[in-house]
Amino acid sequence: MQRQTKLRTLYAAILLFALAVISPPLIQINRFRNTLTDSLTRALGRKVTCGDIHLHLLPRPGFDITNLSVADDPSYGAEPILVAGEVKADLRLASFWSRRIEVAHLTLKYPSLNVALQADGHWNIEPLLVRAAQAKTAPTTKVQAEARPRFPYIEAESGRINFRSGAHKLAFAITDSDFSLWLESEDKWNIRFKARPMRTDANLTDTGNVVVNGSFGRAEELHSIPLSLQVQIEKMQLGQLTTLLFGQDKGWRGEMSAVGQFSGTTSNIEYTSKLLVRGFHRYDIQMPGSVDLPLSCSGKLAMFPKATNVDSEQMASGFECVMPFASGELKVTKILSTNGPPDQNLHLQALHVPVTALIPILKQMKYALPSDLLGTGGLNADFMVHHDVHTWIWDGSGVLNDVELQSQTLGQQLKVTSITFGAGCVNQTDRKDTQSRPGCTPRGKHLGQIPHARTVHFDPFVLVSGTNEGTNIEGDIDEMGTHFHAKGIVATKTLAAETLMLGLRPIIMDMDGPVNFDLDLDHNWTGFTPVRITGNLRLIKNTINLPGSTATIDITNASIQLANENISIKNLAAVLHGTNTIIQGEITLPRDCVLSTCTVKFALKSNSIDLSKWSPYLAQQTSSNARSSNAAEFFSMFKETMWFRQGAKGSWHTGSLILDGVQLTNAKALMEWKDSKLTFSEIHGVAKKVHGPSWTSDFDRILPNSSVHLVFLSPTSKTIRLKEVLEQLEKPH
Repeated sequence: MQRQTKLRTLYAAILLFALAVISPPLIQINRFRNTLTDSLTRALGRKVTCGDIHLHLLPRPGFDITNLSVADDPSYGAEPILVAGEVKADLRLASFWSRRIEVAHLTLKYPSLNVALQADGHWNIEPLLVRAAQAKTAPTTKVQAEARPRFPYIEAESGRINFRSGAHKLAFAITDSDFSLWLESEDKWNIRFKARPMRTDANLTDTGNVVVNGSFGRAEELHSIPLSLQVQIEKMQLGQLTTLLFGQDKGWRGEMSAVGQFSGTTSNIEYTSKLLVRGFHRYDIQMPGSVDLPLSCSGKLAMFPKATNVDSEQMASGFECVMPFASGELKVTKILSTNGPPDQNLHLQALHVPVTALIPILKQMKYALPSDLLGTGGLNADFMVHHDVHTWIWDGSGVLNDVELQSQTLGQQLKVTSITFGAGCVNQTDRKDTQSRPGCTPRGKHLGQIPHARTVHFDPFVLVSGTNEGTNIEGDIDEMGTHFHAKGIVATKTLAAETLMLGLRPIIMDMDGPVNFDLDLDHNWTGFTPVRITGNLRLIKNTINLPGSTATIDITNASIQLANENISIKNLAAVLHGTNTIIQGEITLPRDCVLSTCTVKFALKSNSIDLSKWSPYLAQQTSSNARSSNAAEFFSMFKETMWFRQGAKGSWHTGSLILDGVQLTNAKALMEWKDSKLTFSEIHGVAKKVHGPSWTSDFDRILPNSSVHLVFLSPTSKTIRLKEVLEQLEKPH
């Protein structure tokens, strides 16, 4: 008997379980759809619609709702404020013996929230926040039922938040979001939120996670809602962050993490935050050592500042951010007035910042700085930056004291006693636009122009090398880029070392002798374009030592003009040491072109060329099996340079050419270097009236085994001497 009772109980349990699994889909409760949507419409103040409604009994009785949609206020647009493909509502057990349906747990799967901002500064979610804050509900965790319904535990899985400004949908969005909301006590809602920021117009895969934990309370008005939030940003890559904020990768690398604490009311939030960027560097720079950038910020923020009964002091928003540098710090303070004109004021300060702490950062930011660059000195600055509707206006000053840069690799030391810079007026302290102020003396005049208050001017200073040679520099920094002017007379080696130490492209060969220069150095903030150097240089009595050779070239005079499109060398006068050959003429080198399309143009002339004296330059040999190691080294190095791959074309005129026992007077020829071959054409000699077709000298093939001073390849690729060529040309045709 007892066994039969147990079996009956088991059969009943199995039957009930089967009914709980099988019967809910068969029970049609769609007739309650209108009742449910009308109830939600009244609660939210927005039109609510849904698809089918199904009953489920396990694991807890409740409803499954499809295609839930909450309409937005028509003034914000026709797009729903919230849509969710699947909604699961679990009921409290008390609902079965009371006359009221009470939801215990509400789960939204794959919801999409559309947040919109109107031109008047109001958000479409504001009424919903006010309704939630004013709702007369009991805490979620309250055990005993009462007249007030208990607030359900609401969660969203794999959601998305879209943003719209007016009718324009923004590219910025939040995806993969998980959200939880419940009423912890009578006046305190708890929230948890985790999501990944993204852009719809970019492929971002490593923007990290944003995690929010906190609470907010009840209030009669939106601006008075109290809140307390902790926000964390986990392992966000800097390149992905710049793409997220600006729509393009700005080229910076590193891993950013941050934590912030926000508390107050929605109209007056006080916050503190700490941010750390680990391994900061430019995308194309891999300097040894790691640079970390810590930043601490605090301030006030007004989320909803349009309230009418909040005074202007409470509505003011601002921040103070500090970045430490050894014993000094950089500080930025911002005050934003939201009760008056749309203007902003930034206070920028550098307080006793040591140059030695700035150098590692600069080496990760500026390409081609020496890896062993060291520096000493200190930076102090104080600027006010005012922003109105149209532009930024700077006013203030700063100084770099006792600056000294060193590089053992370059064997160079640069010193500057003091560098002063500033913007605005030098004779007044009020902070307004210099051009609208009578009696204002601007800080400087660069290239004959009066700097605007948008420009930070660097007063003239002298860059002194280890040999006490000075380079005079002054310039400007503005919203477009940097513009500096440098002039002086220094050793050519000093100028070459200075450009390398400052991370600039070399503008002159390493040679012995003085150079007189007057240069402009311009850099555009767009991208990482190199500094463009233009201007003039003059070489007087310089000597070039050819690599891999004992030969030298003495340059008695040369005027070099650096233009945007090309480099022109004019009034060239050079002597090949030991040959009595004087070379004069002009050379034009293109800038910023593809090597295969670059062509150096020249027009040169010389008094005489006796190749029997050119052994250091052409490696003359007397033995047929011997080869000059100097020449081999020189041409091996030459092949690795851009000049070997770059074309050259021009003319050469010499009064006398002596080669292999043959003398050609008043010789002229067109020369072309292309595809590693040197071609001579239109050869003329006044004395013998020599002229003929073109020949090509194949240096790649001939030099290793050549036993003559100079050879040519005829069109049939037969190696012949110049004497034989001349004899053939003298024969009648």
